[in-house]
Amino acid sequence: MIEKDGSGYRLEICLDNECPRDTLFSLIQKHIAPGTEIWTDCWKAYEGLADIPGKNYTHKTVNHRSLGVGRFVDPTSGVNIQAIKGSWKHLKYGVINAGYKKEDLADHLCTYMWHRIVRKRGEDPFDCMWQAIKNIYPIKECNL
Repeated sequence: MIEKDGSGYRLEICLDNECPRDTLFSLIQKHIAPGTEIWTDCWKAYEGLADIPGKNYTHKTVNHRSLGVGRFVDPTSGVNIQAIKGSWKHLKYGVINAGYKKEDLADHLCTYMWHRIVRKRGEDPFDCMWQAIKNIYPIKECNL
């Protein structure tokens, strides 16, 4: 999931690269505020998003297959899914097709997302790594 302003990423990993509708809808309800306008492609699992009781989602789609290869913006509605498709392309070629073992995939995906966020913020990856280590393993005072 990518926020429209491009400021945030959310990575949810579904085992065996399968995400049934009930799992998908549960994740959407957990992470997306009621009343949000959601833009997706025309994957069948997304059907019914606007009908989730009590959520008031507006669901708009892009049928990129009818627009042609590599086109992810509907010229009529303006619905644009280029950001998520671009992210998926980099994930697919940088992690998934790199020959990693299936059981290590989640770790590599998380590493990929961490690097992407650090780069987007313009931060030094080395400094961020040390900050993360410091936060996870705080130094306790030692009275000798």
